[in-house]
Amino acid sequence: MRYRRAVSDLVSFTLVFSTVVFLIGAITITGITTLNDVQDGTETNVAEATMRSFASTLTDHRVDGAPSRSTTIKLQGHNFRRVGSSMAVSVTSGATVTDLSIETGAIVRTTDTDTQLIYESGGVFRVADSGGLVVVRRPQVRCTTNSAHLPITSVRGGPNITADGRITMRTELEDQRLLYPNASQNTRATSLTLDTTEMTVPEAWQQVLDSSGGWSPVGPSDPGVYECSVDRVVVHETVIEVDAVT
Repeated sequence: MRYRRAVSDLVSFTLVFSTVVFLIGAITITGITTLNDVQDGTETNVAEATMRSFASTLTDHRVDGAPSRSTTIKLQGHNFRRVGSSMAVSVTSGATVTDLSIETGAIVRTTDTDTQLIYESGGVFRVADSGGLVVVRRPQVRCTTNSAHLPITSVRGGPNITADGRITMRTELEDQRLLYPNASQNTRATSLTLDTTEMTVPEAWQQVLDSSGGWSPVGPSDPGVYECSVDRVVVHETVIEVDAVT
């Protein structure tokens, strides 16, 4: 009997000990995974805040005419680069149609989790690898009952850098110009059409225009194309050179 009891106690102890070890391992693994998720989320939030700040710097050029700015960015191993994109604008004034193709470009920061923070013509968009999309900062495209205003910001240069530490981005105001109306035109118009299909994230622009008053989608056959029926149109472009300072 003593022998059987000893065996039973040994089996019980072994089962309890195994269960404790298993639970400790499971909690440790879960804890590490959770910490990694928190760290990834924190890094992405920091990257988002950085792109907000960068967008504000570019706004200084457009609004205040600042000739140059230097911005320090901690990349945390992320990639920071310029990519090509374009916006097509068409202004109708009576029987006259003015077509504009504007090379806006975009700045893309890609994190370790393949989340992209994208600056494009005043807007900042957050695009997750899973397909989630957040409009972090709305571009200032305006369509009211009487007028439409497109203050477009185009970025030039060729930064493409990946770094663990801090880098300095230098931005310079290259040009500011009125694309519509020109000297031979007046601001009066019938409508303005905006085609965002060649932008970096057309879905983000569609989300912005869908939630903004005045803009109407042209139709199912032309997704990403919107119209604003107005009496007055102004299209203004600010061109900014962006480069990494070594």
